[in-house]
Amino acid sequence: MLGTARLKNNAFECPSCQLRIVSSEPDFIGKVLGSTDSWTLRVDDEKEDGVRSDGILLFQPHAISPRSWKLEVRDDDYPVVYIDKRIPDSRAWVRTNPVFLSCVLPLVVKEIFLSIFQKERDSGVQWVEDWCRWSDKLMPGSQVPWDEDWEQQDLWLESLVDSFCQKHDFSSVLIRYMAEVDK
Repeated sequence: MLGTARLKNNAFECPSCQLRIVSSEPDFIGKVLGSTDSWTLRVDDEKEDGVRSDGILLFQPHAISPRSWKLEVRDDDYPVVYIDKRIPDSRAWVRTNPVFLSCVLPLVVKEIFLSIFQKERDSGVQWVEDWCRWSDKLMPGSQVPWDEDWEQQDLWLESLVDSFCQKHDFSSVLIRYMAEVDK
């Protein structure tokens, strides 16, 4: 039996789910016969180039104090950056705050690729493939160095982060913001 239900519980912060099949046989009632990996609920919309239209990095408000942000790289679903739920309009804040953009996002990108390097090259994990496509668009022709030693991977990561920062001019964005704050 399939069904859906709206949850009226405001404490449910990260909408993820998992499908489980359980036995209804009297001697084995409730025994889990099988289950899927968990996944985050969202609209699965893709653009023409195969990249998700809702992004390859998810942001969720969450109770993570004393931290203001925390990255979770999951095996079976897109990475999530949890933002302290006390930050007003946190989803807009992560996309517009110059300090977050210039200081946190480059580190997030690096941490995600450090996790990707620990996976098998052809793992078939969709989020990994999407992140590799993203890196190729940022640095065309520069392949993810799966089979290289740590030094080569580190050099590639530094180039990727530099390209990301340069594309968005994060250094200038931060300097302009700091000049306005100092007035």
